[in-house]
Amino acid sequence: MRSSVVSLVALAALLSGCAGGAAAIGHPKDASGANGPVHAAAVDERSFGGSTYKLLLSGESSAERAGLLIGVTRHQLVRAEQRFQSGNPSAGLVAVGGAFLLGRTGELRPEMLEKGERALDSAATEVARVGNDGRALALYSMLLPRLPDGAWRSDVQSHLTAIDKFRQDTRGSGAVTTASAAARAAISRALIDTRPEAMDGAKKTTVTWLRQALSTNIGEAPIRSNQERDEAFEAYRALRAGGYTVAALYLRQRDPRGALSLLDASGLEKLMPPELRDRLERAGDEGDPDAWADLYHFFESARGASDGLLDPELVDAAAFGAAEGLFRAEPGSLRGALPMATELTTHGMAEVAPLVLGPALSEHPEPDAISTALGFVMRAVSEEEDAAGLNAARATFDNAATLLEVASAPGLRGKVRPSPARLRFTMAATEIRHGELERARPLLLQSLKEEPSSDAYLLLVAIERQRGKLTDALGWADKAIEAARAGSDLLTEADAQITRFEIFREQHDATEAGRALEAALTRVLLAQKQGRTGASQARAERLLARVLEHYGDRLAIRRATARAFEAAGSDPRLLSATVMDAARRGLTLSDLSVARSAVEHAVSAGMSGDDLVYPALWLQLLERKLRVPSSGAVEDAYSGIGDQSGWPSRLRAWATGRLSDAELLAAAKDRAQRTEAIFYAAMARHAQGSTEDAKAGFQQVVKSEAIDLVEVSIARDLLAAYESPQKDLKLPPNIVVP
Repeated sequence: MRSSVVSLVALAALLSGCAGGAAAIGHPKDASGANGPVHAAAVDERSFGGSTYKLLLSGESSAERAGLLIGVTRHQLVRAEQRFQSGNPSAGLVAVGGAFLLGRTGELRPEMLEKGERALDSAATEVARVGNDGRALALYSMLLPRLPDGAWRSDVQSHLTAIDKFRQDTRGSGAVTTASAAARAAISRALIDTRPEAMDGAKKTTVTWLRQALSTNIGEAPIRSNQERDEAFEAYRALRAGGYTVAALYLRQRDPRGALSLLDASGLEKLMPPELRDRLERAGDEGDPDAWADLYHFFESARGASDGLLDPELVDAAAFGAAEGLFRAEPGSLRGALPMATELTTHGMAEVAPLVLGPALSEHPEPDAISTALGFVMRAVSEEEDAAGLNAARATFDNAATLLEVASAPGLRGKVRPSPARLRFTMAATEIRHGELERARPLLLQSLKEEPSSDAYLLLVAIERQRGKLTDALGWADKAIEAARAGSDLLTEADAQITRFEIFREQHDATEAGRALEAALTRVLLAQKQGRTGASQARAERLLARVLEHYGDRLAIRRATARAFEAAGSDPRLLSATVMDAARRGLTLSDLSVARSAVEHAVSAGMSGDDLVYPALWLQLLERKLRVPSSGAVEDAYSGIGDQSGWPSRLRAWATGRLSDAELLAAAKDRAQRTEAIFYAAMARHAQGSTEDAKAGFQQVVKSEAIDLVEVSIARDLLAAYESPQKDLKLPPNIVVP
């Protein structure tokens, strides 16, 4: 409990120390209703960002705002359900929460929920699973009227009945704990459900809790039971955090003055700390951006410092509301725009963030501010790809066009980091991961025009190689080597030489292939001898092992692999890369010891199921090919993959015989997954010794545009072994491999 006191006191000091006194700026009026007919705005994936941006700038109640809110909320719920369906329930839940945070009390309309029934049901199921009865009640209550009679409606009604019973069973036995539990549940509901009755319930139960806490003397007597301890804590929480709770509830509604009115009218004004009252008054009465900024920074900081005094979801909603208030008070500054951009990204609407940032930076194109914005967008693109896939990442990048234009001004060249070229490279790499080579290529060319880089050249090499333009690919590889040498990047130079070796091998040019491989070996050995640790050393050892595969020195390969694991340590990213590389090598070289060791490393390190399925699958295929019993490592790995994990669970089902080749292919949702399905069907034929069938599958894989897949590299190596079997190259006599 003491840590809670310290945290809240520290956060209060944050408000006390903030500067204030800015000139008055108009603040939005309450938007509890709209006059005149309301027409839902037509919102799709392309227009979602612009529509949401326009909605954020609209403060007063109007038919236009209501129509925008209907269209944006409706589309966000559809997007949320897509995230649930993709096997990412946490991203789906975040998106549902974001949909309702855009509205305020009185703005919830039935039209908003059209086509959102599945998202509501999925979100309600998820929050009910973790015992959040207030939020589950809100979601199920919004869903129930939309369902016709039948099994689905009956199921939702049974959930509502179970929630009511759960609340009765867990409401506590003391007066303060009972009142507190009711207030928590009502507040949780009001954060999602913006109907007036939900907010009225939250206000009523919160006042009851605060009054009950003030009337108790539990803290003056010795604590003799767990019940009394709970009573004392809830009374203490009311005294210490009651004012902050009410402020957060009203900030979620963008109504800072309402918090003061509720406490003053209830005779509870002494619960509002003076420094918080000051900010609420200035934000509510004057639209003071300094006050809004202070309120945002307080509740944003409280996300990690509440320690039980403030409910995390309430703090989160208050931060969103304060960010929106700040944005409308000061939309033309980075201070006003960045918090809103951050909140949008946090709540599953990242593609709106660049639109929020663009106008502010157009007015004030300072290098540091633009660097901050481009770095923000780069992270958002990556996070959106993980959470919602390529389309969400692409929308985020596309909406950054204004930022890229501002950052590309001649006077800013060399002063912005990350540069516009780097952001284009990031998006190109994202497109490539999904096999969208035609979209990636112009981004890479534009990036290289602005800022040559070896990694961008190497991506172009991969694209041209896939297109069958091997001469062009070699030309880009030469440029990659030049850029790597200019930056003294030995490892990237070695990587480019390995690629040159593979291309010459495809051209059946043994002489040039041998020269390229020797060049790669000398570069990687030189880098290895520099004695670095961590990422560079782990990468050096992985590249060394890759080169040695073609020289056939298996003992040296195992030594390099062991050193790579040692250099990776417990770093999840390095360990994952090392596991994948070792497992791939075990499969292509039929090295059972290396393959098993890789999977054992992955399991013991707690590698995520999304990644773990691949080394486990490769090991299983190798054990089948060698006709040896399982060591148990595969089964251990598969046990860590959940049934709801999307594509990884489909791969596991195929590997364990519960899906056929055709069924796995039918389950694939994009080009990369379809390529994987073709690859694993071919690998099964390879393990059975059906050479021609395996070759046909591998040839399909190497022609796929999903060039970023490890499976494409494996297919190339296996095809090379099929089509031009040759003895291992001999190590140069003057080189000693450690």
